Amino acid sequence: MISQLKLAYFVAILNATVIGITFLLVKLTLAFANPVDTLTYRFAVAFIVFLIPALFGFVKLGFRGKPIFSLLLLAALYPIAYFILLTFGLQHASSAEGGIISAMTPAVTMLFASLFLKEKNSWMQKLSLLLSAGGIVFIYLMNGSSNWSHTTGIVLLLLACITLAGYNVLARVVTQHFSAMEISFFMMGVTFISYLVAPEKVDFQK
Repeated sequence: MISQLKLAYFVAILNATVIGITFLLVKLTLAFANPVDTLTYRFAVAFIVFLIPALFGFVKLGFRGKPIFSLLLLAALYPIAYFILLTFGLQHASSAEGGIISAMTPAVTMLFASLFLKEKNSWMQKLSLLLSAGGIVFIYLMNGSSNWSHTTGIVLLLLACITLAGYNVLARVVTQHFSAMEISFFMMGVTFISYLVAPEKVDFQK
C-alpha cells in the first residue's frame, strides 16, 4: 500500500513536470503556427502512437456495449476543450501564468468532487482552495486589468483549469467501464479528428 502511494506521488510529480514543459513548448510553437494547426499536429502524432500497437494486436480494445456517451463527454472536456482553451490562453498570457493557474486544478477538482461525488474535505483542503483562488486574483491585480488581451488569456486559462477539473471528476466514473488504454486511444482519435476539421482562424477577442 505504501509503495503504491509513493508511486502515485511520483507519477503526479512527473505529470506536473511534463505539463510545465508543455506550457513552455506550446508558447514557443505559437510563434510559428496558429493554435489549431499546433494542436492538430500534436494529436496526430499522439493518435499514431496509440494506433500502431492497436493495429498490431499488442493492445486489446473493446468498446461494444459500453457507455460511449460518457467517454465522448470525457474527451470533450479533455483534451478537446482543455487544450484549445489552454493554447489560445497562452497566446495572451505567459507560460509562467499558465503554470500557476494550472496549479489551481487540484483545488477546483476537490470542489467538484465535493459537489458531484459527495467527497468530504478537511479544513486544510478548503484553505488550500482559498489560497489558490487568492493567487489567481493576485496575478490579475499585479498585471493590471486595463490590458484586455491579457485579461482574455487569464480567463481562457481559468476555463481550461475548470475543464481539466471536470475531467478529473468524470474520469472517476468512466474508468469503471473502460481501461486506461481504451480511454487514451479514444480520446486521442476523437481529439485529432476534432482539431482536423476545426476552422483554422479563431479569435477569442471578437
